Order: sequence, then structure tokens, then C-alpha cells
Amino acid sequence: MPLTLEPNATYEYILETDRKKPENERPAFICRLLPGCEWRKLAKLTDAHDEAKSVAEKLDTCYAAIEMGLVDWKNMVTTDGAPIPFDGKKADEILTMAESLDLMQAILDQNKTELDKKKSELQSDSNTGQSVMDAQDKPNAKTNPA
Repeated sequence: MPLTLEPNATYEYILETDRKKPENERPAFICRLLPGCEWRKLAKLTDAHDEAKSVAEKLDTCYAAIEMGLVDWKNMVTTDGAPIPFDGKKADEILTMAESLDLMQAILDQNKTELDKKKSELQSDSNTGQSVMDAQDKPNAKTNPA
């Protein structure tokens, strides 16, 4: 089954600024894997981002890209500790500009490490034994020069 159709085909992304926080308090963004048709839209957004003439235009494309990939967050709290309910349209209310670019890049990268992990979890068990015989005691250029 394609990964984009898997019910849990998401990955967590932790901002660079939050990586040293305790795991049970660490804010995380939950992003989904995008199918090809949405990659086209995302590619157009990144082109528009690169060609933007103003910072406002760059931010608009950045938050549109984030909105495409972001499906939830966890451990997101206000400055007084109150939980912030998820609303993907409000990412611009909680992220700095640098954090927004960091999260957008994570969505563009689709967090390759997590993708590789998910692929390996989905692969069937197979015999990982030796598939080629060892070449022990076989003549080679050093032992049997021509």
C-alpha cells in the first residue's frame, strides 16, 4: 500500500530550538506524507516563495506550505502553560519567521529519516541470510598470478 494511504503515515518534527527540552514537554509538529498531486502544489508554492518580491509574499507561501503538511501538534502551550488546541491555520500565531522556515523545510524534506523508518517497518520479513557464497580459498590475482 502506498505510504500516503497508510492511516498513520505521519511523522513528528521538532524545531531546532526545542530539541534539548525534556521529551515529555517537547513541542512537536505532526506532519503527513504528501501524495504526488499535492507535491505539485507544494512545488508551485516553493517556486512562488523563491520568486517572491516581498517578505510578506514569502511568509504567505511559507504558511501555505505548512498548512498543506501539518495535521496536528503536541505539547504546544501558551506562555502561561495553557494547552493550545491544534489549528493548522494558526501556525503563524505561534511560530517565529525562522521557525516557520524550519518547519516548511521539514515538510519539503518529508523528514527522510522517518520515511526510511516507515518503509522498513512496512517491508515483509525476508531471509536476510547469506545470498552469495564466500570466496574463501578461491584463486585470485595475488594467489594465482597469470
